[in-house]
Amino acid sequence: MGYAPRLRGLYRDTVLPALIEEFNYDSVMQVPRLTKILLSMGVGLAPTNRQLLDTAVSELTLIAGQRAVTTRARRSIAAFKIRAGMEIGAMVTLRGDHMLEFFDAS
Repeated sequence: MGYAPRLRGLYRDTVLPALIEEFNYDSVMQVPRLTKILLSMGVGLAPTNRQLLDTAVSELTLIAGQRAVTTRARRSIAAFKIRAGMEIGAMVTLRGDHMLEFFDAS
């Protein structure tokens, strides 16, 4: 079998029973749990300097251990000289074992 994160066993064996007892949950599915971690970075000068955006993507990739994607502006903002569709940031969504390992290391 594969390797299971340390935090998964800790949650299942210690935290889950304690929460059920403290809040009198009827079902295990009522207990709050971590489903995803989202890391994002806005790059203010990205519309004028593409190299800053590439650096942001590579830094987020190093931090998360998973490839970052660029984010685009949803709408135009004239005061900031941003048009809809311009790349203005980077983000990574961590789920499952990657998320638990990242959270445990934090």
